[in-house]
Amino acid sequence: MRAACLSIVLAFTSCGGEPEPSRPATGTPSPETPPESATDPAPPTTDVPSVPSDPPIVSFVATASHTGVALSLSNHGTSDVMVRTAVAVEIGHDEAFTPAPSSSTLSLRYDCTHEAERCVTLTPGAELLPPDWRGTWGDMQCDCTRCAPVEPGRYRLVVTTCDGTHRLESNAFDLPSTD
Repeated sequence: MRAACLSIVLAFTSCGGEPEPSRPATGTPSPETPPESATDPAPPTTDVPSVPSDPPIVSFVATASHTGVALSLSNHGTSDVMVRTAVAVEIGHDEAFTPAPSSSTLSLRYDCTHEAERCVTLTPGAELLPPDWRGTWGDMQCDCTRCAPVEPGRYRLVVTTCDGTHRLESNAFDLPSTD
């Protein structure tokens, strides 16, 4: 009990006594502080700013041809950009785009022999050229054992940064009928 009382003595004037009077915060005028100290700058804060980060300088280009859609993702900024490899397909309706109603997977993977990681890092100046999208649902890249052609129309592709703060859209492109 005596040890507990001694450790509390630093915060109280005596064991079982009243706490020390509170002291004014730095920069707050008090009767003992001259008024010019009220203009002292506030101490630095370690809080993370709530301002969103600047969007990455990345181009996401989709080039449609009669055999599919070539994809290119390039980092034109001065810092690394981490992007989720899952690519969403959106279908154009008039001036708006809506997510495609499909559970098919299109990804930013390096080749057809390796599965995509969750995220990929693009260093400044790097370009990623994943396998083409075949313009199909089901197996969207590489092997097309269970696939069906998408409807002709206007499309765009979308990825997000790994932290989810930025959305990167490709250019809009048209896929013609496969007839």
